[in-house]
Amino acid sequence: MPLPLLNDTQPCAIVSPDATFIIGGQTLGFENQLRTEIVIYVGGNHEAYIGAMVRFPRARNTAASFFKSNLSKSEDLAITIRWRLNTFDISGGSLDFAPQVKMLLPGQCQPDEFGILQIKLRPGERNLISGMGFPFQGKNVAIDGYVNSGCNIQGGWNLETIFGQTSFMILVKNTIRPSLASFIDLAPKQITAKRLYGNVHHWDISRYRDQMAFENRVAHQEPVRYSFNSLNDAATVITQSIAQDNWWYAMDVQDVRKVKLPFLFLKDGNKPSAETDRFWAITRLSPGFVRFLLHPSSWEIFFSLWISQVTRFKRSIGSLTNPNTELSIAFRLPPSSRTLRDDGKPDRDDLGWSAKVVPIKNVWSEEYRGDRPYEDGGYFVLEVHRPRDPTSSAYSTRNHPIRAFPRIAESVIETFWRLEKEAERENIYLDFFDGRVLSRRRVNATANLFETNGVTRNVLPYHSSGPETDHSDSCNALKITLQEFFIGHGYSHPIFHLPPVANGDDNDDVGLIRMARNVSLDGNISSEAAEPTVQFDAAYANMVMSEHSPSFRRYITTVALRIIGVQGTRRKAAEMLVSTTLLFLANPGTNKVHASASSHNAVLDFALMLYEKGTEVVKALQKKATCDMPRHIPLVVRGYNIKKEVGSFIRLVIRGEIEWEMSTWSQPLSPCEWLLKLVGFDELKIDPLDSPKLFDLRQSFRNDRRFAGLRAFVTQDIPLHKVRDFVVSSGTSHAAPDKNRKEKNMTVQQERDERLRAEHWARELIEYLLVDIVESADVLCTTTHMSRDTYYGAFRESAKAVVLTDAGSMSKAEAIVVWGPFFKPCAIGGDVGRKTRTFIDPNHVSDGKYANHYGPESQVSVLRHMMSSGNAMFEAK
Repeated sequence: MPLPLLNDTQPCAIVSPDATFIIGGQTLGFENQLRTEIVIYVGGNHEAYIGAMVRFPRARNTAASFFKSNLSKSEDLAITIRWRLNTFDISGGSLDFAPQVKMLLPGQCQPDEFGILQIKLRPGERNLISGMGFPFQGKNVAIDGYVNSGCNIQGGWNLETIFGQTSFMILVKNTIRPSLASFIDLAPKQITAKRLYGNVHHWDISRYRDQMAFENRVAHQEPVRYSFNSLNDAATVITQSIAQDNWWYAMDVQDVRKVKLPFLFLKDGNKPSAETDRFWAITRLSPGFVRFLLHPSSWEIFFSLWISQVTRFKRSIGSLTNPNTELSIAFRLPPSSRTLRDDGKPDRDDLGWSAKVVPIKNVWSEEYRGDRPYEDGGYFVLEVHRPRDPTSSAYSTRNHPIRAFPRIAESVIETFWRLEKEAERENIYLDFFDGRVLSRRRVNATANLFETNGVTRNVLPYHSSGPETDHSDSCNALKITLQEFFIGHGYSHPIFHLPPVANGDDNDDVGLIRMARNVSLDGNISSEAAEPTVQFDAAYANMVMSEHSPSFRRYITTVALRIIGVQGTRRKAAEMLVSTTLLFLANPGTNKVHASASSHNAVLDFALMLYEKGTEVVKALQKKATCDMPRHIPLVVRGYNIKKEVGSFIRLVIRGEIEWEMSTWSQPLSPCEWLLKLVGFDELKIDPLDSPKLFDLRQSFRNDRRFAGLRAFVTQDIPLHKVRDFVVSSGTSHAAPDKNRKEKNMTVQQERDERLRAEHWARELIEYLLVDIVESADVLCTTTHMSRDTYYGAFRESAKAVVLTDAGSMSKAEAIVVWGPFFKPCAIGGDVGRKTRTFIDPNHVSDGKYANHYGPESQVSVLRHMMSSGNAMFEAK
């Protein structure tokens, strides 16, 4: 982080315009006053400004911790009035010109040591206020009242009156003169760092290709930003961090797509190639491709020029060739890498078939692989499927001719040598996912949050009155609150003074302000909802919080289930987020929760912990004689790609028993597993204490005629392609007779197409049930990217609370994807020492130029941002 040119803080006091009283000045000799300081700043993170800071000491017994931008502890609340360069006029003089002020000085002070600064805002300019709106418990009742109740400070003015002035008189010591002289000299010369993006808040590879090109980089890193001066500043820098996180990854993928790889195709079974729906595509990659070592062997000349261009992008290429990476295969020449459709996706007319990277052992038995299969280059193996969805664009060309071979009883290397001589290998292109959709979701979410249309910002304290604090537009207030969280200077609309809003609910009786504003863990968790459905008593809260210290209970009471921040080890923070989630579920105002993390593993860990804890609490309360309220185990759904969950369900039913051999995403708490429980497959069943919505869905599955064929498929009475034509007549199930193929004169191709259409109909029916399960969830757990998927977006929008777990590795843009564009109660936790997930080494320098211009900003996680911007945190030890 670059050091500021000038950053001086000296004691001061604020004098009333009529010089009848003084506010602050504790370190100037006014012993019973508040501590006030003047700040003179040029360079670094912010544009030049002069500010007056008022410090309010906190209560010592508070459970919440507060931090400065460098993450050191802050023992008081610092509220600052900032006057930016060119927005004010300043003049100064000795106390000889202010005799009334001289009379206010304590007896031990020498008037000759003091002076007066006159700061006057220019017409149309306003004060910028930092530090308002954070949870605060004062050292004593009087100090608490200054901040929370708008009381006059020691008989003078209240904060609203002080901050509403356009002219200020500041008492300072004469020692400030050198700093003022430096400010006058340096501030006009301050050079604002040139942004490659300017103020454009959307990202498109083709638009910024030249500006972001490696050869145009300069040896200068943008500073790490923990707070921003304006809405525009925040939008610009956060958008730049999104581009940084994906730029070189996307460029790398475009290079990969240019490589023509000769593949050997092996058939699955003994069917003719035209009738085989699954293939294995195998090629032998060079060590340079796999390990990024520039030592090409004789057969690697084809790759050598390409390898030299991408060796600095190890992480991105490495992630593409990992097992279980899902790809697609293209059989035609890709167009220009700059060509994009209107929706921002690549404009390509390639034949895209689904594929997955698999180990060589899936294809070749060990006896024919050889003892050292990777010595002369790794084998890159893809499991390829012809398109099965008749509605997909690739389906029309699913019968693209492929020369495929049966499995051969010889070594892999010998097969390649033989087929290479016979020129029997197919030339195809790898169509790797390049991250553009991922980036675009983040960019769109950021743009949606920071758009200024219809948003009126209020820079006055929250307890002010008048047209600027009219909260008639509750959505406007919610949006401003979330914007101000990411700007990082405080809240002009504090969340506990927001107006009633439905917050994603069609009924106005459950809203943000009607949430549990007064949380007491010693009594009932009450809600101000007009017609609360369920009230959870203290027994529930005690069970949820039983493993945590009393200080965490006090912290939860302080923040009142609005913005919860937990810093600690990943495990400890996750445990406390689990308890917080259960408290969210206890309150009708927050009883629908969307939990998210950047990685699949973090999502899985949190979902399992939450379901386990929820089950433990509910079953323990069932044993209590005083428990007379309905309770159920939270329905926790770990969301993933619904299409793949459909495939998992079908494969497991066809297999006839549960053998979890697929990726971990096809296992616990996934929509697939909940559906298997719902249909009662292979001894899986719903727990009696599971959500009542699951029992309603099960009843529908058992009795609805729409699911007759699916019920027969689950019991393995019919194959999948007969589900559509299965009917129920007179209480007796039977399969509808197949139509006479000869009368229809169907070819083999037509017969197979008709079969796939019937299977697609059955897949859509399964998908319908999976979506019903997702919509019935109490808590949905997804990655940040998946949260805006077609099947999960509606849940995200209607969720009443948000949980961001493992937030130490989650960027601010990712958090906005899940949380935005309107404020909702949110719990954020993790290890602040972790870094956000980026594809580039931020310290990489080549020929004096940084390959990663926006590296530092991209590593400011949402958890670190929350800590450094003054929000109330709990330290999990």
